[in-house]
Amino acid sequence: WSSFGWPSTRLLLLLLFFFRTFVQSNSRISASNNLNCCLVVADATVVLFDPSFQTVLVHLYFDTVVDAVSVCPQGRFLFVGERNGNLHVIHVPTKKTILTKTLQQPPSNGGQAASYQSLILHESLNSPGMCRNRKFYLNLINPEMRTFIVYRFLCSVSVKIQSRIKMDFSSTKEICKDCSTSAALACFGNEVHLMIGVMFFFLYSVKKIQVVDNLMYILNEENMLSLWDVRSLPNLRKLLVQSLPTMDVLYSLEVSAVSSLVQKTVSTVMFTYQCSPEESAFSLVLRCFTEALPENRLNRLLYKHKFEEAEKFAIAFELDVELVYKVKLDFVLEKLASVAVNGQGQDVWSGLVEEAKTNLMKIMDEQYVLQYCLNAFWPTLGTAEEMLNYAANRFPSSQIQSALAKLATFCILYGSDNFNGVSWIEFLNSTDYLKIIFRLLREGNISRAQYLWLRHEDEFACKFNEKSLQVLLNSIPSDIPSNDLRVWLKGVVFPFMWKVLPKGQRILARWLELRARDLELTEKNGWPQNGLMLAELGLPSVWMSTNLTEDYGTEEVEHLKLLVNNLRQLCDLYSKYNCRLSLSDFEMGSTRSMAFLMLDKVLAPELIPGVVESSVRPYALEHRLDLDHILLDYIKDLLDCCSSQITSLFTEWEDKAVAVLNCMTDTNLVMDAVLEIMYKAVVPWNDTIEKLVQQHLEKEHPKQELLKESYRLMELKKLLRCYGIRNLTLSNSRETMMLVRHILKQDLPTSLEDSLKLAEAYKLRSSEIHYIYCIQLLGNNEREKCIAQLKKLPPAEAELVIERLASWARLKLQDKNHICEELKKLRMQVAQTLAEALKYLQGIQKDDALKRMVCEDKLKMFTAIAHLQEDFDIFLTPEEYDDPAVRHKFNQQLITAYENTRAWRHSGKKHPDKVNIVKADSNVKAAVANDPDGKTKTLSTEAGLHRLARHLQRTEQELWADLAVRALEADTDFVRPLLGPMSTMLQSLQECSQLELALRLLLESYGSILQHFVSNNMDLTLSVKLHSNTRLARDKQTLDAIEKTALSSIRVVVVSLLHKVLNWRVVDCDYAIGLCTILCKSEVLDILWKIITSAWQNYDKIMAVAMVGAHFCSLHNNNEEREKFLAVITDAEWGIKLGKLGVSIQSVFRQCSETKRNLIPVLVKNRRITCVPLPLFCSTYGLDSDSAVSLFITTLLLQEEREDKQGVLGAGDSGLALGDEDTPLAHEDILERALKIVPQLSSTSDLVIRLHTALTKLNPYNYERIERVLKTIQTADESTAVLPLSQMLGLLQHLKSHKRISPPSELENTYLLENSLESTPLANTCLPFHLLLQTNHSFWKIVSPELNEETLPTLLLISKLMKVSLDKLYILTVNHVFKHDLMPLLLDQTKRTQGHGPKRDTATVIQNIFKHTVCIQNLELAAATIYKIAQDVPSGHYLSPALSEELKTRGEMLTSKLQLQYQRSATENALISFQLDCPELLKLTGLPGRLIVALFEHNSVVERMKGPAGQIYPDIHTVAKEIATINGVDLLKIRNILLDKWLCKTEQPNDQDVHYQEQITDVTDDPDLMRVVYLLQMHPMDMSARLLSPVLTAEIWPLGGSGLRLTFEHRSRALLCLIHIADSATLETLSHTPRDKVKYSLCKKVVVLNFLRCTCISYLQKILETLRGVPSLLEVASFSRTWRSVILAPFMTASLPLSPHQQAIFYRTFALLLK
Repeated sequence: WSSFGWPSTRLLLLLLFFFRTFVQSNSRISASNNLNCCLVVADATVVLFDPSFQTVLVHLYFDTVVDAVSVCPQGRFLFVGERNGNLHVIHVPTKKTILTKTLQQPPSNGGQAASYQSLILHESLNSPGMCRNRKFYLNLINPEMRTFIVYRFLCSVSVKIQSRIKMDFSSTKEICKDCSTSAALACFGNEVHLMIGVMFFFLYSVKKIQVVDNLMYILNEENMLSLWDVRSLPNLRKLLVQSLPTMDVLYSLEVSAVSSLVQKTVSTVMFTYQCSPEESAFSLVLRCFTEALPENRLNRLLYKHKFEEAEKFAIAFELDVELVYKVKLDFVLEKLASVAVNGQGQDVWSGLVEEAKTNLMKIMDEQYVLQYCLNAFWPTLGTAEEMLNYAANRFPSSQIQSALAKLATFCILYGSDNFNGVSWIEFLNSTDYLKIIFRLLREGNISRAQYLWLRHEDEFACKFNEKSLQVLLNSIPSDIPSNDLRVWLKGVVFPFMWKVLPKGQRILARWLELRARDLELTEKNGWPQNGLMLAELGLPSVWMSTNLTEDYGTEEVEHLKLLVNNLRQLCDLYSKYNCRLSLSDFEMGSTRSMAFLMLDKVLAPELIPGVVESSVRPYALEHRLDLDHILLDYIKDLLDCCSSQITSLFTEWEDKAVAVLNCMTDTNLVMDAVLEIMYKAVVPWNDTIEKLVQQHLEKEHPKQELLKESYRLMELKKLLRCYGIRNLTLSNSRETMMLVRHILKQDLPTSLEDSLKLAEAYKLRSSEIHYIYCIQLLGNNEREKCIAQLKKLPPAEAELVIERLASWARLKLQDKNHICEELKKLRMQVAQTLAEALKYLQGIQKDDALKRMVCEDKLKMFTAIAHLQEDFDIFLTPEEYDDPAVRHKFNQQLITAYENTRAWRHSGKKHPDKVNIVKADSNVKAAVANDPDGKTKTLSTEAGLHRLARHLQRTEQELWADLAVRALEADTDFVRPLLGPMSTMLQSLQECSQLELALRLLLESYGSILQHFVSNNMDLTLSVKLHSNTRLARDKQTLDAIEKTALSSIRVVVVSLLHKVLNWRVVDCDYAIGLCTILCKSEVLDILWKIITSAWQNYDKIMAVAMVGAHFCSLHNNNEEREKFLAVITDAEWGIKLGKLGVSIQSVFRQCSETKRNLIPVLVKNRRITCVPLPLFCSTYGLDSDSAVSLFITTLLLQEEREDKQGVLGAGDSGLALGDEDTPLAHEDILERALKIVPQLSSTSDLVIRLHTALTKLNPYNYERIERVLKTIQTADESTAVLPLSQMLGLLQHLKSHKRISPPSELENTYLLENSLESTPLANTCLPFHLLLQTNHSFWKIVSPELNEETLPTLLLISKLMKVSLDKLYILTVNHVFKHDLMPLLLDQTKRTQGHGPKRDTATVIQNIFKHTVCIQNLELAAATIYKIAQDVPSGHYLSPALSEELKTRGEMLTSKLQLQYQRSATENALISFQLDCPELLKLTGLPGRLIVALFEHNSVVERMKGPAGQIYPDIHTVAKEIATINGVDLLKIRNILLDKWLCKTEQPNDQDVHYQEQITDVTDDPDLMRVVYLLQMHPMDMSARLLSPVLTAEIWPLGGSGLRLTFEHRSRALLCLIHIADSATLETLSHTPRDKVKYSLCKKVVVLNFLRCTCISYLQKILETLRGVPSLLEVASFSRTWRSVILAPFMTASLPLSPHQQAIFYRTFALLLK
């Protein structure tokens, strides 16, 4: 693209844009540019840019692919040739197409071939007569170069531009027959000529023609380039001979058009041309051109490789002969390169090498010889070394010496057999050794990379940076063994890195972490030790001697330290506990999960105890875990994982859980484990589980009751198996009831009994069970059994069951769809059973008039329904029975039936119902004759009619009224005579308060009269004709009077009837609403509100009246009044609900919702209130339900005993007190209710705050109330409790088991008075809970009077729980026993005259005193207590000599024991304070010397030396000094013993130890040496160095009297420690050597000692002696080669094969020598 003059980056971005937006993936793309624009073509898209590619001038799309395109130099006109043959001319400024013409037919091959080859545009600026216009010549060339179309465009700014375009067509088919592909335009004067690339003159076919000014460049198919002057083409031609590369004209000759060049040889050219004729004949001239300069001749000979001829030619012409030799050597050099590349044999390259040697001897040019020897591709190592030595001998130089050194390095890296000239030259010219090292590492050649690193680390140290370190680490292959890698990194790379690039520790730490983690997959056999050893290399502590001052606290280093710590623990798991797991599992797990894993790997339950003792218990002790809690958690986890339905058939896990349980010792946790196993074990239990449960059921334990309860639940599971139920979890009462129904449906003899057991277990009411059972009996047509079962129940329970059965029966009888015969029988069965059951219920409700009245109503309904079903085949639903309209309808139908029956009977005809009955017997009489009492379904007598009316709730008066109305409706001729009797009847009915009959009489009578008059006067014209006008006027007057009287009477009756209806015990709301619609709205509202106001607390009546009012207001669309009535309904509903519970709502009745809040305290104080209505009450009135429930829970928990015995009065209502039959709730029931309510709270913070406040106001002696509050806080605590709940609950449990022996103190009375608490009889038997929580003087004032031999165990548990001083408790106990037990005995002894020896009880008391004294941990207090007892013995009292001696002896023994105990306790405390209280060390507290030795051999010492910055380790020096001071031990003597033990190992080493010792080059390689270094840190550095310095030269161990003879190994170990401990100044003082040489001297000693330990000591000793005699040998660059060829090669040839271990020793030794 640069050839177009375009920035490549900008063009590439442009093309990327086209590819993504417009262009296909296989597009044809082309581009061109000029000074004013840039053109890009892609398929059918053409884009024209400005020169900066910032603006798009034209963006065009065409129908087909664009074959050719061109733009004028000014960028104003764009010419485009399409594949379809169209030519377009576009005016760029206006972006308009000014011409589109089809000049070429599309190709016949489907558009794959181009229609246009190119567009050649030429601008003619000197056309005559053109001022503002320009003329363009456009040549279109088709692909076959057979047709040229020439356009002449005369472009102007005129709009009519198409008329100015002229076109000429010219075919070159006859001229261009060879399909040339190039053409050009050229101007000859005022003419423009087209140059076509055909057989141009005497040249071959032309490939490309380019015309620039008057010069034409032609490239033919032979790739020969020629230059022509276009001006000479029409005329004569000129022959020019030019020199390259300056193109200077050496010779010039004008020739005619007929001429030709003929090349004879490379140096001779023949030229033939035609001369201008002087006469008529033409002449042909032949000229010969040849080279004349000898230098050029020589060069040509050398170019032809004619070296002998060239040598002679140079000698002959006295030219530079060395040039011939150099060219010849260059030719040999090329041949050697070819040999090196193609790998040809020795017969080929040997001659070349000899020829090179021969020619080099002839050349005196020093620089040429040196460069040739350096840069030649010598075929073998020997040849390369020989030629380099040859150059060094002829012309000594540092460059050759450096090459020889590199050759030696190259030989060691790749070996002499793998020598290659190309690789050697590449290595020689390379200066980036790090790149070679990286390549070698990637190839896996770590040994070669190590060697090259050691040879050249000083050269690349200055440019070694973090990027280099990153590349180095990334170049290390993953398959290199970690041991080999660790040796190289530790010995070579990391020391270099810490010295050169300390900041690289972050990269190094990250890489080591990843590499160490990868070893888990790549080197599984050595995992995790290999990962730990590799990761520890990155800890800063390993390189602490480098005086690194960089910050260690980077994130990567911290991650590496964490990994090292995890790997160490993982190694412990592997080695100590044989617990193998992956690193990821370990990191995600915890100490608890590790213990679980140890137990999971045990398959047989018999092996569990052994694993617990050998692995789990030590692991728990090491990590300070509670073993019993771990085992309990494992049992829970095991049960959760295994006790599923899938594994329920396999119970091996149960045996395993029991085996784990048997390893537990804490009885509380054991009991928890037993409960867990019981819950999850498969039912029926196997023998193991059954035996376990029975064993713990026999034990006494606080959780024994819970165990028994759980056992009962398990028994229920066994019970359920009888019904095919194996695994069932009942989460709520609904599921339990489903199970009960299932059991009852089995209809087994024990189904009811089993259901009751299940209900008792899940705390369900037994009445529910009996209710379901009775329904089932009724469904099975067992009415007598159902009644008998009800009579067996207790009265209260029978009452509940019958009431529920009544509700069920009402719903059962309600369904009247699809009544079949079977359903009729069932409904008759239900009605009859309920009637009989209600009779029984009425008998047991003698004392409750209200309940008896309700029962009586139900009994009437079910009795009537039963009789109607049985006697009259009428199946009314309870709803129909309660509906007066339905009853009235039936009544009218029955009256009609009665009248019809009477009519048929009097007529003597047969009843229509009996017509179709076939007479079976002639003696059968009519049903009427056999029905004197009306018991049949035929209403033939008045008795039957009256009995049916009673069933339909019609009185005799109502029946006669109906009959009268029926009779009245039949007499329509005598209206006026009836008015008097009707008035009398109306008055009589009103006086008898038969207002409903009166209203009905009025309505129906007035209606009948009105109907009578209307029917008799349907046609007035006809009436006038039939009757006189007086009759009509009289009828109208009579009707008006009747209407006025009727309406007035109706209003009076309706008002009275409305009052009566609204004052009924059960208000008929529908009837009342109907009455209200008769009256005006204001009158009705006034009546309703007056009744509501006067109803007082009759909320049933109030609610009924309010419902009537609300419905009435809805009919009149009076929303305001309707809302008032609805509010009254809501208040009345709550008044009814709360009234049943003994709470009056009158004080807040018809008040605002906020006022209802005042009722909540009254509600929660009523003990009959449950938590269910409180949220509903609050929700109804928009109050905070959480606050109300919290208050309820608080009140429930804090209720007094007197509140339990008598009910709580309502607010101002003394008539709602509960009766004595209400039994108080037990403590357990109260707590259970409270705990069940707590989860219903959305937030428990308010409850917790309330209970916290209430706790301080509780009576401190009422343990039950305190326990209720604490357990509720514990259940509801949402991290807001500030009380130590577990401690307080534990204190309560201990106080419950303690019975007080001392009277209440003044402190307690003061506390009660200050907190306004009343005294209680409980103070005589209980201790104050709140005062015991105060662990100050109040605690001891309460506890001290309670101390004696019997109460000590309980008070000791309390003291431990409250974390008070147990020493004080024991001292008080000793004093109490002394004053109250021993002193009375001593006084009694003095009164006795006989007997001088102490009684047995005196000795027992003294023994008890000593027993309590020994328990005092503070030894001074124990001794003082004994001394005080001895002093307090009253003078003058007789104390027998034996007793005195015993007291003295025991005192001395106690003092001795106390001193020993003091030392051991102090030692143990010292260990604990430094977190060294492991069992191994605690066992040695009585042996302080061995304990100190064990401390310095503790594993933390080695870990500290390896990684002091990684973790915090215990200070062994401080704890050792403290223990030595406590026990009077000589610490310096122990120090000398340990130095002797660690530096001078006297045991016989095995082969493995020998190899190990041979590898030690640093103190960190040997744990004993690290312990020596740490041990000597107890002294200053100079003192420690002076302690070790005599060991280096002494023959016998100088520290102590062991007399051990020192060896070289002993001295070398001491030397290593000395180098690590002392700095340069100290070493200079000790060795009397200058500081700059002291390190070298000590290192040389270490090297010597390493050689002395080698197996080939004699051979190496001679080598070292020789090397020491030639110190300059160590300085030469070829020392590595000398080591390889002189020392290593002969040794490898003559000796046995070396092991990898021995080779590593040689390598380290060699590395030390190099350094």
